[in-house]
Amino acid sequence: MLIPNEPQHTVSKCWFTPDFQFGLHHFRYLADSFNCLPHTHGEHNFIVCLDHGFECVVNEQAETMEPGDLLVINPGEVHKSSYKSNQVPSEGITLYLTQRALESLLRRMRVRFDGKRQGIRFLGKVHDPKVLQLVQELLSEWDGQKEGYDVVIQSCMLQILVYLIRNRLEPAIVEKRSDLPRQLPSWQMDWAIEYMNARGKSDFSLIELCSKLGISQPHFIQLFKNSTGMMIPHDYYNRLLIDRAQRLLQTADYSIKEIAFELGFKSDSHFCSLFRSFTGMTPTTYQLCANSSAE
Repeated sequence: MLIPNEPQHTVSKCWFTPDFQFGLHHFRYLADSFNCLPHTHGEHNFIVCLDHGFECVVNEQAETMEPGDLLVINPGEVHKSSYKSNQVPSEGITLYLTQRALESLLRRMRVRFDGKRQGIRFLGKVHDPKVLQLVQELLSEWDGQKEGYDVVIQSCMLQILVYLIRNRLEPAIVEKRSDLPRQLPSWQMDWAIEYMNARGKSDFSLIELCSKLGISQPHFIQLFKNSTGMMIPHDYYNRLLIDRAQRLLQTADYSIKEIAFELGFKSDSHFCSLFRSFTGMTPTTYQLCANSSAE
């Protein structure tokens, strides 16, 4: 299943097996095109940096990703990412794998564990040029989309995972967690954040977002809250807006009205009110403080 998604200033596309047990997300993000806040997923995410690094923060530990680096985010781990430049996009690919799919793969590899009581975790970041080569071969097949390309993509993905588990990643057997609530799948969370980053205040619509994802609003809101520590979508979106406003106030000589317009507010008074509710100060005071700190 191929699912294209290209909000403003991003290149983002996803592919999944029909049962959604395996998936891929190829992305190119600029610094302001994919700002995100801490959240979690229910799947294993194998993230490979392809070009122009980015930063991932997992369980409050920052990892700087450079081309050829791979980082695994395990189910339930709180994480976020940030990107370096608005001039050159950071590029990467994420391999999605459900716990059920990973357990099935490990059994086929003769890794012994009790799937009812035990789970699998991978620790740390690794660097391996071989992984970069294998991912580039996968992307070439994906881009070509010749007959049977979806079969080859899944085969390439399995080859990468088997290579990593054999040579670079040692699976840790841990007690299976039973306290994880059902969360948004990784790809839906990524799409939701992309949508939020691409919409100004007056253009954001939860109805439109849920329609694009093919999910009802009540179901989306509950899963989103489970993924973000009970933050509702509108609060998450507003926090993203204020984070961007803070960066503009710190780094650019814009007036408050110009920033409010840039962020899609219909009035600067609405912007100032929302900014103050999140930061405890007005945009003007924040800008003065930021400028004085920089001197």
